[in-house]
This record gives sequence, C-alpha cells and structure tokens, in this order.
Amino acid sequence: MKIPPINLNRKYEVTTLQSSANWLEERGGLATYQAFVFLSENNALGNLNDLRFQKKDFSRGLAERMIAHLVSIGRTDLISAVHARTKKEKEN
Repeated sequence: MKIPPINLNRKYEVTTLQSSANWLEERGGLATYQAFVFLSENNALGNLNDLRFQKKDFSRGLAERMIAHLVSIGRTDLISAVHARTKKEKEN
C-alpha cells in the first residue's frame, strides 16, 4: 500500500523584536520562566535546575532583530556582545 506524501505549507515572516516580545508575553514561556525564578528565589527548586544563571546563545534571526533594535535606539555599543552570544554556523 503506497501512502501519498503530505504537503505542508509553512509561512515565514520577517519579524521585529517587538513582535518577538509580544509573542513571549502573549504565547511564550515568560510565565514559566518567572515561575522558575519564583521557586529559585524562595529556595523551592528541589531537584530542578536554576535557570537564572544559564546562558543560551541567540539564534541568528533573534540576533538580527536585537541588532536592528539596538541601532534604532542608538546602543550600537552592545552589538559586539550580541555577536559574541549568537549561535555559530556548524562546520561540515
């Protein structure tokens, strides 16, 4: 029995840092992160990891939006720090 492939349509949009902030506030993990901060501040993490001190690299898209925002508010001094924390392309 041959099963036909499923066609999925993806919509890619160019987003601003403001739209990323809106997503985080409205649909993202901001409340979850704040819950972990609350537990940490009240010594109630148990065996959970304290997320406050973990640093993650920025995706290239997020870094681009951050840089555009920094330029728009005149804080170009932070651009090199954003580059330093941006995920590097994997070498083959």
